[in-house]
Formats: sequence, C-alpha cells, structure tokens
Amino acid sequence: MAEHVPPQPKLADILDTLQGCRQALERVDAARVMIMEIIDASEALLAPPPVHSIPEEVFQEIFQYCLPTDHLPILSSSEAPISLTQVCRLWRTLALSSPRLWAAVHIPVPSARHEAEFHPAFSMRLGITTWWLKNACRSPYPLTVSLYWPKALPLRYTQGKREYFARAVIAASHNLRELDLDLPYDNLNIILNQPPESFPRLEKVTLRRGTREIENARLWGATSLRRVVWDGVGADILRTMLKWDVMEEIRVVGDSDRSWFKYEDATKLLQATRKTLTHVSLQLAEINDDANPRVFSPTLLEAIQGTRTDASVDTPLLLPQLQSLDVAVDTCKPHFLPRLWQRLQLPTLRTLIYATCRTAPCRHSQLESHPLTTLLSGQRQPTTITTLIINADSMSTADFFGCLKLLPSLERLCVLDGRLAEVETPFVEDLGRNPLEEIVIDNGLLEGLLTMPSRSDGADNSLSILCPLLTHLRFDLARFSLDCLEDLIHTRLALAASSTFTPTTATADEVTRVAKLQSVQGVLVDRTNGGWDQSDFRSELGVLGVSVDIKFLSDPHPNAGNSQNIVKVGDPRDGLRPVDEWTWL
Repeated sequence: MAEHVPPQPKLADILDTLQGCRQALERVDAARVMIMEIIDASEALLAPPPVHSIPEEVFQEIFQYCLPTDHLPILSSSEAPISLTQVCRLWRTLALSSPRLWAAVHIPVPSARHEAEFHPAFSMRLGITTWWLKNACRSPYPLTVSLYWPKALPLRYTQGKREYFARAVIAASHNLRELDLDLPYDNLNIILNQPPESFPRLEKVTLRRGTREIENARLWGATSLRRVVWDGVGADILRTMLKWDVMEEIRVVGDSDRSWFKYEDATKLLQATRKTLTHVSLQLAEINDDANPRVFSPTLLEAIQGTRTDASVDTPLLLPQLQSLDVAVDTCKPHFLPRLWQRLQLPTLRTLIYATCRTAPCRHSQLESHPLTTLLSGQRQPTTITTLIINADSMSTADFFGCLKLLPSLERLCVLDGRLAEVETPFVEDLGRNPLEEIVIDNGLLEGLLTMPSRSDGADNSLSILCPLLTHLRFDLARFSLDCLEDLIHTRLALAASSTFTPTTATADEVTRVAKLQSVQGVLVDRTNGGWDQSDFRSELGVLGVSVDIKFLSDPHPNAGNSQNIVKVGDPRDGLRPVDEWTWL
C-alpha cells in the first residue's frame, strides 16, 4: 500500500503568512518605539537638568536667596556669599560676577585674647575686607558697610595700624550708599572728615559712638545724604550742618544727655524737616537746660525759617510724608501734656512705636490726657497706622483699648516688656501688673480682641470687632491661658471666613472685612497647661495657615550655660546687629 503524502502548501500562501507576521511585528515595534519615546520624555521632565544647562541668570537669582535676611552678610566662609565661591569653579565664577551679592557687608575689627593671636587675625581680616570691597566696587550697585571696633580691644595691639580698616572703607567711598560706624574717635574722625564729594552716593549714616567734635564733620555736607541715625552719640545733632530741608530720616536714641529733646526743640526739628521727613525716632522730656541751652546750626535755623509756618502752640504741625514715628517719652511731670501731641497731623503714618521712661513717680491717671490717645484722636483724617509697637508700662489697659479703637487699619500689634531680658529664673514673684498703670496681657486682653456689641441703640444688628485687619500679634511676659489663646485664634479665623463686620470707630469706613490672623508670638509667665504640646498646636493651626510661636519663661534659654565672656578670635559676628522685622517696617 502506498504511503499517503499530505498536500504541500503553495508558495504564495507561505509568502502571505510571512508578510502578515512582518506587518504585525512592525506594528508592535512601532508601538514599542512610541512607548519608549513617552517614557524618555517623562523621565526628562522628572529628572533634574544638568547643572551646566541652567542659565547663569537663574543661578545668580538663586544665589540672592542664599544671603542672610536677619543681618548683613559677614566675612565668613560658612555663610553666603563667600560660601558660594567654595562649591566649585562654576559657582565661584558666577558668584564673583554677581555684583548684588557683594553690595552689603559687616566688618568687625578682630578681637583676641592675646597680642600674638591678634596680629594674624588682623592681617587676615584686613585682606578679606580689601578683597570684598574691591569686588563690590566693580559693580554699579551701591554699597552698604557696617564697620565695628571692639571697645575692649587694647590700644597697644593696633599700634601703627589703627587706620587700616577706616582707609579700606574710604577707598570704596564713591560707591557707598549706607554707612554704619561703631568706632573710636580717631577712626571715626578719619571717615567723617573726608571731603563731601568723596561720597557722591551716600544716603544714610549711622553713628554708634562719637563726641562733640563730630558736630562739625565735613561728611554732613554730602550731596545725597538724606538719613541720619545717632545711637548713644555724645554730641548734639541739632548743631550739625545737615541739609535739614531735604532730610528723610532722623533717629536719635541712646543714653547720652543730648539724645533727649525738649518738646520745643523737637518741634523745631520737625518744622525744619516737615516737608520731606518719612521716619523719625526721638526721645522727649521736659529738660531744664537753661545752664547749657542747645545751639542750632545755621542750616537748621535756615530750614526752620524756610518752612514759613505759624509756630503758635495751636497751629497744626503737618508732616505729610511721615510713615514711621518712634517716640520715647519721659512722663515725669503730672497733670501736664505738651502741645506737640495736639498739634501733630500725620496723614500717612504707617508705623507707630511708643515707650515711656519715667524718671520720677508719675501715675498715668495723673496725666491730663495720655499723649498717645491725644495724638490719635486729634487726627483730622482717618488713621492709616498698620503697625503698633508699645511698651507694656506705657499706659493703662483701658487707655490701650481706647487707642486700639482709633486704629481700624492696624495689622501688626506688638506689646513689649523690658523686664523680659532681666528675668533669669522662672520663679519670679514680682511680675504682676497693675491694669490701672500698665498693659496687662491676660485673658481679658485677648477677650477684648474678640467680638463685642457694636451699638447700644440697636440701630445696627451687626457685630463690631477691634482692629478687624489684625494679622500678626506679639506679646512679652503674657499671663493669658493657652485655651483663651486658642479661642482667640479660632474665633478670628471664623470671623474672617464669614461676612463683613462694622469697625469700632466712626472715622473708618462703614463696612470692612475681617482679615485672617497669620501669626502669634509670645512668652508666657506661667505654664498653665503642663501637658500642652506646642508641636501639635502648631500643626493644627499650621493647616489653617496660622504660625504660632509660644515660649515659657521656665524654658531654658538657648544660650544657658554658655559663658558670655568667651572671646572668639576673629569672630566675624562681633558687633553684628540683627534686623528686627517689626521695628524696620
């Protein structure tokens, strides 16, 4: 029997099958390629770009955010901008070619425990100072310099080299915009008596030392000088040959005898600068200086005469540009209110700082009227004050609430207590407050910042609230409970989320919104809630957008146990002054 042979497929059928397989493979391969392209594109979006592909301008903008914000840059490799030059060659090149990074610096003459340590530190500090200033002067950006000389530095250490740092700063004088000097007289005299034309861009000078010789310094004639700060200077600013009629900022503070002004002298200073003054800090007192009266400089007298204002005690004293008023008052005279408080008209004032320094017993109840209440209630236009910083012993609690009713635009409220820095132990029994004489920061004060009936006549059914735009609170040595604080925060947040409310003063607009509370800072005298967990409290309120920083007087100080007398050789932070965000608004 013959074997069966299956039919052989035709060649055309085989080729068709192969062609179909090839087409299917091509489709699958095309899909693979498409998927890989999508994956590559996604990875390219998610992966950080190579450093070298970032534009230089972006790098330089990022570097700006590396600079310290609470103090001037220092001569240290641990902080920007110097630290940026030590990462790699690219960063060093970019940092050195970024002129804004070098536009401000704090320069302390180095301290040392022994002379052998001093000389190497002095040479190194002088070298980096010269390098920094030369680099800064290559750019068009104006320069801010703070120069500090340690008061305890022995004279023999600097024999023959005392002028070196002052000369280094003078070499950059053509680019200086702001100058902060805390120097002995010989160094101060070198800088202040340079020709005025050497400082064509100088706008602000701050002095933290000085004697009467500086009153006639040549620097006061600098063309662009508009702002002057004297902090503890033993000289009279009213004798200087400033261009008073163009001054924008005058701050005179400290313990020097000439840092305090009679009301008559302060009035003349304000008259001379009234057209351009934007910031002023003065210490006012009734001083008997008949034996040594103040002598005004010719430029001040000329500026006073140029204002052509009626100097009578009843004429309003208008300061149309003033934005910040910082006043310390000596209330040693009972039943007396200087006319200055009634005369001032401040239509553009934004920041008000007020403190008292009572050199003789005088109760607030003995005053004819509290100066701050008189000032605020006497304004002919609605007040525009957004920041109030006040010492707790400056007025009674009732007067404080009376002032708050006159501040419908207030956003930032700070109540300071000078005793906070003096307290060394949590077991202090004399921290009580008398509400008739001082601001008592307790539950009652927090409750006063909550809602209350607006009108007693029933004409309006809405609620009113003190300071409806309040967003930031700061208290020292407070006695309120944490529960009351939590109620304050949640209540004001609820009000902010609800409808509009009527302000508690007739001088404000009829209807205004309630702003959302953003931050609360404070130091509590008593740990009223022993089991209170601030981290949980912060987390809960952080979700709502409120920053809370509460400390207790019993908490250990961050520097506790550290000796304050340790001298760090060449410490770049020596003499560095922090910037308080509340004060410099």
